[in-house]
Amino acid sequence: MVFSVNEFLKSPTVQEFESLKKDDLIGLGLHLKLDVKSSMRKHEIRNIVAKELLAKEIFSSYDFPVEPVSSGTKMSKFEFELEKLKIQLQFEKEEKERQFQIEREEKERQFEKEEKERQFQTEREEKERQFEKEEKIRQFEREKEEREKQERMHEKELQFELEKLKLEKSAKENPVPSLVKSEFDAAKNIRLVPKFQEKSVDKYFPHFEKIAANLKWPRDFWPTLLQSVLIGKAAEVYSALSIAESSDYDKMKRTWPYIACGIVVLCLINGHLFWTVSVYIHDGRKECSAVQPFAPFIHDIWPWIDASLYTFIPSSIIVVLDILMIRSFVKEKNIIGRYTSAKLRRNGQSNRLLIMLFAVSILFVLLTLPLPALLIAAHFDKHTEGQRFGHSSDFLLANRIVELLMYLHHSVNFFLYCATGKKFRSSVKRVFGKLCCCTRNHHHHHQTNIQKQIHIEED
Repeated sequence: MVFSVNEFLKSPTVQEFESLKKDDLIGLGLHLKLDVKSSMRKHEIRNIVAKELLAKEIFSSYDFPVEPVSSGTKMSKFEFELEKLKIQLQFEKEEKERQFQIEREEKERQFEKEEKERQFQTEREEKERQFEKEEKIRQFEREKEEREKQERMHEKELQFELEKLKLEKSAKENPVPSLVKSEFDAAKNIRLVPKFQEKSVDKYFPHFEKIAANLKWPRDFWPTLLQSVLIGKAAEVYSALSIAESSDYDKMKRTWPYIACGIVVLCLINGHLFWTVSVYIHDGRKECSAVQPFAPFIHDIWPWIDASLYTFIPSSIIVVLDILMIRSFVKEKNIIGRYTSAKLRRNGQSNRLLIMLFAVSILFVLLTLPLPALLIAAHFDKHTEGQRFGHSSDFLLANRIVELLMYLHHSVNFFLYCATGKKFRSSVKRVFGKLCCCTRNHHHHHQTNIQKQIHIEED
């Protein structure tokens, strides 16, 4: 039967060990990593393996006698006991060394653990000290900023008091008549202001001035009385004026004619269309095209004028004004230490208005520039060989798309103003309310007439 080291170590017995051959003992010794050689004698190999088995406590010293070798003679009982005692002492020594090694490793692990804990504690304390240091620095910076803010506020208060004293001194030396307490009550005289005539502004202002002069209204109160009756475009113009301009009657009076002149100029510029274009029938379809003498003007000159007036010039003005608004906005943001809660609310309102203006400007540029750009492309393509782009199906499709963008611009503006403008929503609501009221009155009047006719026929 073949000897198996693993099977022997699983269930070792003294009898099986005693029956092992030399080769089996060598295999067992090599498995136990012992220094055994085939040149050694069997009993030498047996003793070496037996010592290792005793050391590993696989066998005890009472299980079998160990037969040490001594130059061909058998060991006496005393020598056997002595050898046995040596092996036992060696085993105890190795056991103590093993125990000492275990204790030393345990102490080393404990020391490493304590060292890591001390290192962790040191790092944590260092981080806490660093955090406290940074917190003190931040606290110092906050206190410094607060002191600087208080100093600026104190300086502004001193400047305000100084300006106040200067104004009081100037008022005492040169009293202004308008600052003298007046007994004029504007609220009682508003009902005497004539109704504003939007269609005849040039006649309304002289009429208003005559009434104001006859009733001896102070000229300083004329803008206040006049704004109470403004409607339509005049009210919009007044709301666009600054506080200083809205308090000046002459500026209010001059503003409306400027707007009227602008409208008249635009009407005159576009008025040529009444005689430079006409409706012709071509292939059974009605087409609007230029009258023959004016064809060069309509096809070559007018598109540039139209694009300049309605796209290029407005776009340039919008870009410049947007840059100025951004510059003013950034400059205002950089001013520190002058905001109260009321000013912050006004600042939020101005920010929303600024965002709406930017949105309107960007939409205007994006949605109106494609049309003149397409016309310019068609103009420069006029002298190319082959089929002209201006007469191709691609041009017609592109023309419809850019015209759709123009219409989209108007509708987007309408919804944008509805979403952001409270006054615009109120005006639209009021207009639709009047339309519904007129429609309802017309329907009621029509029903009344029908009933009257029925009564007349019955009579």
